Amino acid sequence: MTILILNTKGGSGKSTTALQVASTFFLAQSELVELCELDNQNQDAAAFTATTVKTRQVQVEVNAKDLNATVRDLFINSSVNSVIDVGGNETTSKFILSLKQTNMYKLVNLIIIPISSGAQDFINAKRTLELVHEFDIPVIFSLTRSRHGRDSKRLQFQYSAFFEEFGSKYPYFVLVDSDVVDLSRRLKKTIYEIASDDQLKKELEELLDAAFVTMDRPAIYSHSLTLEILGDSKVFTEECILPAHSIIAKAFKNE
Repeated sequence: MTILILNTKGGSGKSTTALQVASTFFLAQSELVELCELDNQNQDAAAFTATTVKTRQVQVEVNAKDLNATVRDLFINSSVNSVIDVGGNETTSKFILSLKQTNMYKLVNLIIIPISSGAQDFINAKRTLELVHEFDIPVIFSLTRSRHGRDSKRLQFQYSAFFEEFGSKYPYFVLVDSDVVDLSRRLKKTIYEIASDDQLKKELEELLDAAFVTMDRPAIYSHSLTLEILGDSKVFTEECILPAHSIIAKAFKNE
């Protein structure tokens, strides 16, 4: 299976969606997955060295023919499930054009378009949808950096442009703004993995107990806070990641 994460705007939450949701969809099924970042500048996934998700950085060629060759190799030589996180701005437009010219879009199973709540974010998300519409590939939206849960009326206020334009036409999942995303970067593994890491919890509890013995106040505060956020990772997984996995599974089933 191949999932594309696309949005012509940078900072829309593509990397978070690609790693925390799309890649862990396959981990949850005990399947191998490779996360490919098509970006000449950002290398977000490469920093996650403790995850079981295999990551790879792919340079985006300036020359159209070279990019077409890169895209063919990317799809044809893949032997495991793939999540492809495409850099924003011009990189996305060039990649989509290359998909069309090489016909590699026929090997894509799902497209996820992340969108934050800014007005420009929606404009770019809509533009991205228009660029891939002719491929006739299932599309899901990822509402990133949400301040509210999926069923909240305030969610509809925060993403009013999305709901006014599309209503219930496209499936979507919600990723709330949470400290667990930062904890994930610090621990270099996905939130999904952190949430079930009992050994990590035990080690942090031991560090906290040791800090209590010596009354090392900065250490007490630090370890206590980390444990609190670690607990939030379970909530984030249950309320954001697993529901997103269900939506992806349904899209694959209806493909």
